[in-house]
Amino acid sequence: MIIRCILCLITFHFSLNLLSAQQIEPVKRITQAQRSGAYYTEQMTAWNKELNKNPKNGNAWYQYYTAARYSNIFNEGEKIDLEEIVSNVVKNIPNSFEANYLTFALKPWEAESFEYLQNAYRIDPSNPITYQAFINHYLISDEKSKFKEFCVKHFQSAEHSPGWMNWNYNALVNLEPNAILITEGDNDTYPSWTLQEGKGFRTDVAVININLMINDEYKTTIFKQLGIPPSPARLADSGVEAYKIANIQQIIQKTNRPVYLNISSPLTRHEKLKDDLHIVGLSLKYDKEPFDNISILEKSYTNLFQLDYLKMAMQEDPGQETLDSYSRSYLPSLFKLYEHLQESGDSNKSKNLEELIVLIGEKSNSQEETQKVLSKYK
Repeated sequence: MIIRCILCLITFHFSLNLLSAQQIEPVKRITQAQRSGAYYTEQMTAWNKELNKNPKNGNAWYQYYTAARYSNIFNEGEKIDLEEIVSNVVKNIPNSFEANYLTFALKPWEAESFEYLQNAYRIDPSNPITYQAFINHYLISDEKSKFKEFCVKHFQSAEHSPGWMNWNYNALVNLEPNAILITEGDNDTYPSWTLQEGKGFRTDVAVININLMINDEYKTTIFKQLGIPPSPARLADSGVEAYKIANIQQIIQKTNRPVYLNISSPLTRHEKLKDDLHIVGLSLKYDKEPFDNISILEKSYTNLFQLDYLKMAMQEDPGQETLDSYSRSYLPSLFKLYEHLQESGDSNKSKNLEELIVLIGEKSNSQEETQKVLSKYK
């Protein structure tokens, strides 16, 4: 049940809202809300109409580009030429924030693109769209003070999601000292870095984003920081998934530090490691020796995890939609602990967990899955 639940989680990273667009609206980042391909096509059309009225409208260009980019991701068939869009942005509003930022966004990993990101920031330093890109740049270049500066800016910005900060707090709080946590995406990485740099929380943990490892400079910086030789694997020779696996295995084999994989890490990627991965909450600890992970789970849910945000959001959260969907990431560990408490006869503790399981099932549209587990003990 636990393994199946984790696999379901990986294939259900974000909930898909299939409602068609009713009216023109800002296109949210997919880390905040994910829509259907049809939605992005409709929004692209709607924002193009705005541009026909006023081709100097910088926000309309940004929204049009964003909708087109996501349309390319979520729609099959012929792709929209993003370079042509950016060329038109530069033509209509040269030297604008949008012209510079979108020029950077086309090729964010190329060294010459960084100048355009800097230009955009100089034009509007309060626009949080640039902050994550600066975080990436200064992490890769190992400029610690600038990395910290933009993590703090991100924390203080409108892009900051209080709920995702809570989730990442819970992902970090029960790890062993000096652990390595290997993450997958944006929502399980940037808030962790922000907590570390902005709040000084769990700065002993090395949070490593495996998807960024495809950037050679990032790979070099990370392995240097870890004090271990980099994996000899080359992306061009092995393909993306094999390359990720090789780098994860290199970290596991060469470090003496405890290694954890974020719960979003697909177990299908770790077939050879699955017997040595043990769920401890929002992560899987690699350990060749069995250990009492039940006591870790019980301590985490009783004393360590901050869970009130699941029950009531105290403020508007830009990431609420993905947060609700991804709350199901708690279910694998909750199921394991709940089944243990039921089988050991601890009805009071299991009742509290049952209420949390039901709540998460409702928030993440996982009622069928949760009821299947709960009904076993009715």
